[in-house]
Amino acid sequence: AALRTSSDPEARFNAKTQLVRNLYTAGYNRDELRELFRLIDWMMHLRLDLNRQFKLELSAYEKELDMPYVTSVERLAKEEGREEGREEGRKVGREEASFGLLLRILTRRCGALPEDTQQKIRLLSLDKAEVLAEELLEFQSILDLQNWLKNHSAE
Repeated sequence: AALRTSSDPEARFNAKTQLVRNLYTAGYNRDELRELFRLIDWMMHLRLDLNRQFKLELSAYEKELDMPYVTSVERLAKEEGREEGREEGRKVGREEASFGLLLRILTRRCGALPEDTQQKIRLLSLDKAEVLAEELLEFQSILDLQNWLKNHSAE
């Protein structure tokens, strides 16, 4: 089914849905069902929209059968992953705010910054950005900033 539907997303969705539904009625135990589902899921990737639809239909089907394929341990792991993702998002947000502040200060110190200069600053590591923040007080013009970036971006 995976090979047969490789170029037809709708047919793949229908085939995957039918295969998984058949798993529930084939008499497999919970562990066998989970392993077979993982194999099918790995072999039959769906587009994002079809994957969402698949999950909705599978969830509805499981409710009919009262047989969720996700165990409480898997749900807990998923929630832990979400929390790690939220923490990573907060970290990225703080970093973006720091770079935004650095760019505003540099603009006040050196004048309008060309886009390529702004991009070079955004690509700096946090450590280098901290060094730049300390050294920018000595800059007199945008040339000082560009020279600093030339000397520190390649390190």
